[in-house]
Amino acid sequence: MQKWIYVIIMLFFMSGVYSQCSCVLCTQKRLEQPVSQAFEPISSGPITGLEGSQVEPTPAILYPNPARDEIQIRSTDPITVIEILNVQGQLELWLDPKQHMMINELPAGIYYARIYFENSSKVEVEKLLVVK
Repeated sequence: MQKWIYVIIMLFFMSGVYSQCSCVLCTQKRLEQPVSQAFEPISSGPITGLEGSQVEPTPAILYPNPARDEIQIRSTDPITVIEILNVQGQLELWLDPKQHMMINELPAGIYYARIYFENSSKVEVEKLLVVK
């Protein structure tokens, strides 16, 4: 039985599945090498976890956040309307971005601002914290 285990372990190491041995001799050899030669690089560039993803810049910035009485919005695209929703998704307030956007009638809590843009069907949602 022990002979079979030995054979399986040897085949495992020889197959290249486990490429870096952890025995004392191999570990000592790796420690004697410069770090750049001891391990193979995984990637040549920065590892961000976003490879293949398209990250778009946020077209709208809602401020101040947290807010008390009034919010403002800065956007690269024209905005048609802003809806303020509670955490259950119910519409609490409808705001026109061309006027003062007063939120003083909202109780303190967490809300979501659903922002509709004029030139696209894209809708952005920003978290909004209202404090009193």
